[in-house]
Amino acid sequence: MKILKTFFLCLSIMGLSNCDGDSSLEPGSAFKLEDFESAWSHIDSIYPLFDFKKIDWDSIHTVYRERIEQSSDNDFFAVVMDVVGELKDGHANVYTESGAKFRPYTPPRLLRDEEAFDLDVVRTYSGQPLLTTGNGTIHYEFVSDSIGYVYMSTFGNDLRNHVNDIDKVIDYFSQARGVIIDVRNNRGGGSAVYDPIIGRFLASPLQTESAVSVMGTRPPYTIAPQGSRQYTGPIVILINGSCFSATEVFAGRMRQLDYVSLVGDTTAGGGMSSNGDARHFLPSGGSIRINYEAILRVDGEPIEWNGVPPDIRIVQTKTDIDREQDKQLEFAVDFLKALSTDTL
Repeated sequence: MKILKTFFLCLSIMGLSNCDGDSSLEPGSAFKLEDFESAWSHIDSIYPLFDFKKIDWDSIHTVYRERIEQSSDNDFFAVVMDVVGELKDGHANVYTESGAKFRPYTPPRLLRDEEAFDLDVVRTYSGQPLLTTGNGTIHYEFVSDSIGYVYMSTFGNDLRNHVNDIDKVIDYFSQARGVIIDVRNNRGGGSAVYDPIIGRFLASPLQTESAVSVMGTRPPYTIAPQGSRQYTGPIVILINGSCFSATEVFAGRMRQLDYVSLVGDTTAGGGMSSNGDARHFLPSGGSIRINYEAILRVDGEPIEWNGVPPDIRIVQTKTDIDREQDKQLEFAVDFLKALSTDTL
């Protein structure tokens, strides 16, 4: 019986309590070492941020090989999780043979802010129910006078086949004095979704950031204006620590526009990407997923760990939400009202 399969059968039945594995697999078995060496070597060959994160990967090998050799069947998987967790990378995952996914590390800002936003609280700021499009992933309405509000809950597959629905939102807000784009708690997706959305807010082509991997630097590319019309009036993008991955890229790209301001708090700092699944399968049948490309901000710093900071920081907590107050949204509305008054 394979180690990971045995471990997770016990785990699923008994939670985190101990269970007996295959007694034929003694500590220090070659099978466990093969998994460890395969995982360590794969990470060693593709991960581009050892220096940035000050990780001595050779020392990791020395320490964890000894742990693997001394590990029992019951704690073997925990050691593998710890090895991958040394990257402190929110995109790094460990999978069982059956495909169950575990994330060894979650960015602290993501945990801090995940309950500091609630769309139901936002709804109280609009005089009427929010309209919905994009297969239920986009919510929009005017929240005050002629200030538009649009919430995008994902840039992932749920929106992929409905991305052109954003044109309905652009048409609806064509006469707005300003628009709030809310991506708080949006955990990401891909450029096939967010680049066409960015194109709806461009007056001219926009150059993206670059990215680095062990293969070198991926150069920027250009996003052209897209859709039947574009909105290029004043825009506030609401961000927080639970903005992750592709959402951070979206915010960073939009920030380049001189009519866009980021309001809220610094994003999670999940700046790794890859093409496709990128899973590396281990001899045991389990697998790990380690993204190989670090996306850079326009200033040349990695999004990883750093995140994308706001132009104007407005701290919001779960306590505010429990009181049904959205201070970040309130500031954005007042900011756009003042901005449009100044330009009249």
